[in-house]
Amino acid sequence: MDVLVLDAVIPLSRGGGALVNMRGELIGVTFMKSERDPEKHFSFAIPIGDVMRVVGSLVEKGSVSRGWLGVQIADVEHTDVEWLGLPDRKGVLVEEVLADGPAQDAGLENNDVIRSFDGKKVNTAKDLIRLAAWTEVGKRVQVSIIRDREERTVELQVGERPQESAQDVSNVKAPKGTVLRIEPRGDLVSVDVRDADVRDVARRIAEVLQKSIIITADIRGTVSLAAPKMVRKNDLYHMLEAALRAKGFEAVDSGQVIRVRRVADVRGPHGDDGD
Repeated sequence: MDVLVLDAVIPLSRGGGALVNMRGELIGVTFMKSERDPEKHFSFAIPIGDVMRVVGSLVEKGSVSRGWLGVQIADVEHTDVEWLGLPDRKGVLVEEVLADGPAQDAGLENNDVIRSFDGKKVNTAKDLIRLAAWTEVGKRVQVSIIRDREERTVELQVGERPQESAQDVSNVKAPKGTVLRIEPRGDLVSVDVRDADVRDVARRIAEVLQKSIIITADIRGTVSLAAPKMVRKNDLYHMLEAALRAKGFEAVDSGQVIRVRRVADVRGPHGDDGD
């Protein structure tokens, strides 16, 4: 939610009220004050445009509905510009298209970069979140994207955000629970792995590296890969090695096959390599 920051003091006995400018125009509704620093007083207000949208929806429908696209998004990084063939960092990267959502129905794909939405330019993830949220549910809009270094336009029908999907169109980097996302983008790979089954992670990395994999039956546990958003394919195997080593496992690359096993499986009684 966007807020206005002001230096006016809101008395503790009041829950907020109208915020007007020097011309007497209503520009927001105050709702909070900051008390972190007793020497400084900051208050916050909801912009009047947002207030009127909520009030209008409550009067008309009895509830507040927000537009929903069914995507996980992120701001465009410098590495994305190079490997996706973008003219600049303006736009929003589609990291994941959710199944059975409006974006999937419209034909959007992972790694698309959204440049405009319903005729309005989109420079950051925050721009798209706001535009989508306040777009009328059911409205068909034109979405300009870049895919495979080419500009395209798709038509998307905005859906209504389910209550349980409040994070589906936001720049969320740390959703709760298991995350296993390893997606090639040219010579780079987008990596997001948290508390994922070690066998699933190893199989996915082998798939991305186009190699076969053999995993010893007693391999168990979960791993996380601490990594920047994008890594080179050559570094992916080393990340797997480090994650496995921390769990007492090791990966052995014999060319076209990666073998994952416990370190003890290949050590002699004195710690030397076995025959």
